[in-house]
Amino acid sequence: MTWTKLSDDFSDDVHTLTDAAFRLHTEGLVWSNRKLLDCFISERDITRLNNPQCVAELVEFGVWEETAGGWQIIHHSVYQRSRDDVLKQQKANRANGAKGGRPKLREVWKERPARPGSKSLSNSQSENKTDSLTKSQNKTDSPSDSLTERDGSGYKEEVKNFEKQSSTTDYTSWDVAPIPNDPAPVTFCNMCKINYHRQTPAVEGTAFCAEHLQELGDAAARNAA
Repeated sequence: MTWTKLSDDFSDDVHTLTDAAFRLHTEGLVWSNRKLLDCFISERDITRLNNPQCVAELVEFGVWEETAGGWQIIHHSVYQRSRDDVLKQQKANRANGAKGGRPKLREVWKERPARPGSKSLSNSQSENKTDSLTKSQNKTDSPSDSLTERDGSGYKEEVKNFEKQSSTTDYTSWDVAPIPNDPAPVTFCNMCKINYHRQTPAVEGTAFCAEHLQELGDAAARNAA
């Protein structure tokens, strides 16, 4: 498999092309890289692409160049890999695959020479495991350990002491803070909610804010006059 490289400014140079010509140019690059043609499109291959009638437009804008037997892609050809480079890379990949590919990380560490005075990974893990097992056995077999630390009886004793203390405590003598009453509900101006989609507190005893009360009063005065 080969790849076609398009930079982030690919469309800047060809934005004036029609959609059909733009597609022909893009498919030409892909076809050339797929068949390792070094950006050359022959007269026979042009019929395999979409919108071959737009080749004249590509030549007119300098995107392609007409040559003997076909067309040479000019725009963005510098970013494409040549046939020789692709074949060399494929040959190297096959050779590496025959050798088994990249070595596994574990094998690399095994073959890596140890530093003077350092211990290998396997020996270090073995010693750490032995040390932790020894410490665990010593802690369990130590005669200085109390029964509370080993079987958890100390936790049971603490629970008993707490229950005993709770049964003798007079909770009725504690000061209890009064529960506050629910605050009065806030009424919002109807006109603000309907016309401006905002919540403005209304004047107590009314359904409107002070501003709209003033407007209603002025309107009523004008109507009365």
